Amino acid sequence: MSGLGYTEEQIDALPDMVASGDYTLRDMLADATRAVEMGLVEEGYGFYPRVSNGPDYAQFYQSFGGELIDPETGQLVFDRAAMTEFYQFFVDAVEAGVTRQNHIGTDWDQWYNEVANGRAAFWHGGTWHFGRYGREGNEDFWNTIQFSLIPAGNDAGRPNTITHPLVYLLTDQDDDRAEEIAAQLVAIATEPRLNTLHAIKSNHLAVAQAQQGLDLYSGDRWASEATEVLLASANAQPNHLQYGAFSEAMFSGLESAWSGTQSVEEAVAEVEAQMRATLGDDLIIR
Repeated sequence: MSGLGYTEEQIDALPDMVASGDYTLRDMLADATRAVEMGLVEEGYGFYPRVSNGPDYAQFYQSFGGELIDPETGQLVFDRAAMTEFYQFFVDAVEAGVTRQNHIGTDWDQWYNEVANGRAAFWHGGTWHFGRYGREGNEDFWNTIQFSLIPAGNDAGRPNTITHPLVYLLTDQDDDRAEEIAAQLVAIATEPRLNTLHAIKSNHLAVAQAQQGLDLYSGDRWASEATEVLLASANAQPNHLQYGAFSEAMFSGLESAWSGTQSVEEAVAEVEAQMRATLGDDLIIR
C-alpha cells in the first residue's frame, strides 16, 4: 500500500475505513489496478482470491446486499440484484487485469506461497492463515499484513465476515448413562480454557465470549487483533440442510461468469433456475 502512495497512518486506518464503508470493494479494485499498472505486482496479482469454493465467496454476496437466510422464515434467499453485482465485480477484476481469468483451480500450495511472500496486492482468506504464512517464509507478518473485513460493494451491502456454525449432536441411546457421558464430554470440550488452547495453537478465533477474559487469549496479539477487528461484524453461514446446494450453485455461476463461459446475466439466470429446481420451498427469490 505504501507503494500506492498511502502513508503508514492511512494504511493503519484502512480496516476502520472498511468497517465504516468509506473504503469499498470498488476502491480496492481501483488500488489493485494501480498496483498492476505501476508494476508493484504482476498482472493477475492485483486481487488474488481463494482458488476454490468456500464460505469466503458468500461474503461478497453479502457485500452487495445479499442475504443468505431469511430470519423470519428460515428459508435461504436468492437475491438477483446482489448476485448480479457480486458476479460482475469478479468479471470486472478479470477485465482490469488484476485477477486471472483461469485463476480458479490454482494449486493451494502455490497460492499460500505467493500470498505469504508478497506477490499479491490484495487477497481474502481466513484468520487461520496466520500460521501457514509463517511456514511459507513470511517472518514479518505484522509489518506486511493486517486484518480487515471484506469491504462493502455498494450502498445496499455491508462490510462483513463469515464464520462457520458447528453443532454438537447426540444420538439417542438405550443406555441413558452413555448419553449423559457424551453430553459431559461435549461440555468439557467446549470449556473456555480448552477452547483457548485450541484457538491459539490452530489460529482460530474464540467460540465463547468467556475466552476473551483469559490471559492466553487476550495476551496473544493475533487473537486479540483479529477478534477486535472482525468478530463484532461476523455472521455465520446458515445452519440449513440445503445450504451446501445453495453454495455450490452460487459458486458454479460465479465460475461461469468469471471464466467467460457465460455472461453475468446468463450465469445468474441459470443459477436461479437451478436453485428453484433444487431447493424448492426452502428458497425465497428476491
